[in-house]
Amino acid sequence: MKATKDIKYILYARKSTESEDRQVQSIEAQVEVMTKLAEQRGLRVVKVLKESKSAKTPFVRAEFTKMLGMIEQGQADGILCWQISRLSRNPYESGALQQLLQDEKIQSIQTHDRAYLSDDNAVIFSVEASISNQFIRDLRKNVKRGIREKARNGGISGIAPEGYVNNRLDKTIEPDPVRFPLIRKAFNLLLTGEYSVQQILRIMNEDWGYTTIKRKHIGGGPINRSSIYHIFGNPRYAGQVPDPYEEGKFYKANYKPMITMAEYDQVQRILGKKGRPRFSASKQFALRGFIKCGDCGCMVTAETKSKQLANGESRHYTYYHCTGRGKKKCNQRGAVREEDLFAQLNELIDSYDLSPKLYEWGMQALNEMAQNEVAERNDVQVMQFQSVTRVQEKLDKLLDLVTDGHITTEEYQAKSDPLKSQLKETQAEQIDIANRIKNWYEFVGETLDKLTCANEKFMLGDLGDKKEILLAIGKNPVLLDKRLVLTTNTWLNPIKNEARSIRRQLDKVRTAPEQIKKDLELTLFQSWYPRTDSNRRPSVPKTDALIR
Repeated sequence: MKATKDIKYILYARKSTESEDRQVQSIEAQVEVMTKLAEQRGLRVVKVLKESKSAKTPFVRAEFTKMLGMIEQGQADGILCWQISRLSRNPYESGALQQLLQDEKIQSIQTHDRAYLSDDNAVIFSVEASISNQFIRDLRKNVKRGIREKARNGGISGIAPEGYVNNRLDKTIEPDPVRFPLIRKAFNLLLTGEYSVQQILRIMNEDWGYTTIKRKHIGGGPINRSSIYHIFGNPRYAGQVPDPYEEGKFYKANYKPMITMAEYDQVQRILGKKGRPRFSASKQFALRGFIKCGDCGCMVTAETKSKQLANGESRHYTYYHCTGRGKKKCNQRGAVREEDLFAQLNELIDSYDLSPKLYEWGMQALNEMAQNEVAERNDVQVMQFQSVTRVQEKLDKLLDLVTDGHITTEEYQAKSDPLKSQLKETQAEQIDIANRIKNWYEFVGETLDKLTCANEKFMLGDLGDKKEILLAIGKNPVLLDKRLVLTTNTWLNPIKNEARSIRRQLDKVRTAPEQIKKDLELTLFQSWYPRTDSNRRPSVPKTDALIR
């Protein structure tokens, strides 16, 4: 490793605009503190880079990317920063830094309270970087939880809708005494059926002199066309607060509604395509929002069309089609009816549908495999730990020998390099095994739970249930040539191949006497999950692919 005075440092200072960083020292304060530290310790700073950008998303910070480029080109080999969290809060960029450290392209990362060196134990940097990453993940979860909880209690997060104002004392919204009655009058005009939205917009701006509420950077002028359409299509004015993360789900508002639900529905009928009809639990666009077009990659949307029959009745049909809003020309023509898509889905889901008994068996097999693997896993980890300890002890002895003058620096280098390589390789194996087995039991158990009575859950569940079931079966759902295609999870093939057959056999034994029924079920279970004996995992079990 280079001497400290020979390392070329880049001073990197970052402040996020996110709320979690508001208490962190400002950029200039970071630069000032770290500059003084560099002067006190005789550190050579070749560049100062500053930016205001969140580090939770990889590859979006221009100055950070510039810094890595300078290090790769050999223009610098050290980093000065206030804390590790200033460098990264995501695993991609943390991994890039760790790799540069291990490759000795970064000789030192110096913070205000410690240094991370290229020949340090990699676990230390990895743990601290992981803590920074976990902090932002926990923060995101807590924020989402808070927003959803507020919606469940009937509140609105953020800026109040037009016609309401935020009460900053009790964190609620209340009617704006000036604008609330004017917005209500605009609804009244539309409900008469005698005024178009454009006419109402002109009346509000020219006759009533309506101006939006003045905020720091926006507002204070006449209301625009898109805003009035948004108001007329917003269910919040009818006292319905949408769930922020689950389309089609609403909560009763804790503030004064401007219109009734019946008036809101009438407004949507008047607006037609321009409005946003209210979704109820019984009628949702179940597949909208997560399917892409298999041709151009745009999102697939849905719409309902009505057909007037000769007898005067109306029939309503829901169609799915590509939005066609991408740069690439889409060759998909026409739309597919929702009934046809559901027929395809019923066939797909039926292949993976688990009865409660199959779920019970799957969890039993999973539990047995987990218990057997725990012992094997612990043995491997103990051996790896002992190997790391032995290598570290050898390195410590070599360091004592060179320090006491018993061997030369060149001899130390020649003997320590292979040991360092061995140490890195073993530590990498530890991390790889830990990542590979992490939460596998919990993941598979949750998947089996989602697939239990999957057909029934899909038909009766809400939008979130439908998406979870489909994404448990596969990923990347696309609509191509009016067919819904998923990249199915291959580890579920044992279920796909045998679930239907075993369900039919279970149906046959259901009416048998209790003792005979138990014997027949045990025979079926053993045929689905063969075991060589009670203490060994099967060499080639039918469920092995399911677990792996």
